[in-house]
Amino acid sequence: MVHTAKTTKRLISTAILAAIVSACGHAPEETRTPPDRSETSTSAKKVLAAGYATIADRYVERIPVETLAMNGIRGLGTLAPGLSVRRNANALTLAVGQRIVLRHSLPDPDSAEAWADLTVRAWTAGRNTAKGLAAADAEQVYEAVFDASLAPLDPFSKYASASEARTNRERRYGQGNVGLGLELRDGGARITKVRDGGPAAKAGLGSGDWLTHIDDTAVSGLSLEEISERLRGPAGSWATLTVKRSLMAAPRFVSLQREHMVEETVATALGNGILYLGIKGFNRATPGRIWSLIDEATHDPGGRLTHAPGGRLKGVILDLRGNPGGLLHESIKVADLFLDAGPVIATRGRHPDSIQSYEARGRDVLAALPMVVLIDGGSASAAEIVAAALRDRGRALVIGTDSYGKGSVQSVVALPNKGELIVTWSRFVSPSGRVLEGRGISPTICTSGMNGGRAAPHMASLLSEHLEPPRPRTQVSNRSWCPPQSRGTALEIEIAHRVLSDWPTYSALIDPGTETSQAMSTGAMSAQPQSDKAVSTPSIN
Repeated sequence: MVHTAKTTKRLISTAILAAIVSACGHAPEETRTPPDRSETSTSAKKVLAAGYATIADRYVERIPVETLAMNGIRGLGTLAPGLSVRRNANALTLAVGQRIVLRHSLPDPDSAEAWADLTVRAWTAGRNTAKGLAAADAEQVYEAVFDASLAPLDPFSKYASASEARTNRERRYGQGNVGLGLELRDGGARITKVRDGGPAAKAGLGSGDWLTHIDDTAVSGLSLEEISERLRGPAGSWATLTVKRSLMAAPRFVSLQREHMVEETVATALGNGILYLGIKGFNRATPGRIWSLIDEATHDPGGRLTHAPGGRLKGVILDLRGNPGGLLHESIKVADLFLDAGPVIATRGRHPDSIQSYEARGRDVLAALPMVVLIDGGSASAAEIVAAALRDRGRALVIGTDSYGKGSVQSVVALPNKGELIVTWSRFVSPSGRVLEGRGISPTICTSGMNGGRAAPHMASLLSEHLEPPRPRTQVSNRSWCPPQSRGTALEIEIAHRVLSDWPTYSALIDPGTETSQAMSTGAMSAQPQSDKAVSTPSIN
């Protein structure tokens, strides 16, 4: 090819101009790097697209996909501190330090697939120049992106990795296991609890025994999570344990067949005619366990009610202190056990499926036997559903402090990587029409600020506070007169025993109930579960 002097001069000028543009750090409007079509990139796009779409579709308030994705892309900076993201009306620019590594036009603001593609492009461009992103695997990227997307929304919407999601599912619905509780001690694993009726109990293992091997693997040096992981497995599979009665005893070998087991959430005690039920969470087995304990306590071998006149059962204590919640429908089933037909709770959100009203479908299994519910600042979500329903319906006396005030339902959605998104999608409305979020449940008898110890010194003032004409109460931090506290003492239990043993006092204290609000009066439905996806958590367990 022949160039004239003028053409050659123009080509040289163009080359110099291109070099100057490159040196100044500018990039073309669209990235020159072709999209990453690797298997990891393809999988990441599917996971991110599903995540963005889920949040935009289900969150209780409308959030554009563009807002979620922009926050998510900025979240990559947690893996690469030198990374920065800027946008103008038309384009997104990604820089590492002073170097621009990506400039890309903005997709349709509501296209989850397009924003997922742009997020992966940003990850790909950043990992070529940022050490933190280069070292990150896909799971770390998902956590960074989704944590940043969800952080501005509320404290209860979150991402769970594949391993976390599996643990959450096992906690809610059960798993194959051998029924052992362990602690690490003196360099070994000591058995602290054996589940009644479980494989370990059937084999004669007991608290105080030492576990040294699982199959051919020594447990010495393993973490509790690693030991638990090896004890878990499909129901019906086998595990061979090496166990010693003491560290110096001869080992023995025990073969156990794993069974499907759901975590025990209910503790019980029966004394002085009062049945105590301590509930630490709501999983698939909770309602059935409560029912069986009540049936055992309220019927004699002939099947006759023992809390009829002259019977041995005088009342029930439902202890929800420190209970963070659990499965929505299981909490509704628990409330349903103690209520005659009528409202339990309503949920209200943006998604059509989140607008529900739940009603008790049967008859009170205790036939109006006196009840006390204990709550504190750790009682949240599903625990608040039960407490609110029983209080608002005039079914139980509530003792303790204000509850947490979570008041929202989370929808749990599986992602293609087997992780989960936990997204707030509705808020509770109690039978009296109260919104619980940020407010919680207030007790009838307040123990906030009381020291532990026996109830006797407090009883006179506590009862006079509620049996005499009401006096003005001081508001505390925009909450009620009874600020939330963690209450793990026996004080509330003793007060409950005293009140339940004194029918005139109980009758004078019990809330006669309130008018059901219009919020509960439409769309009423059975308490039968409609879906297993809706749960409530500050991460159950």
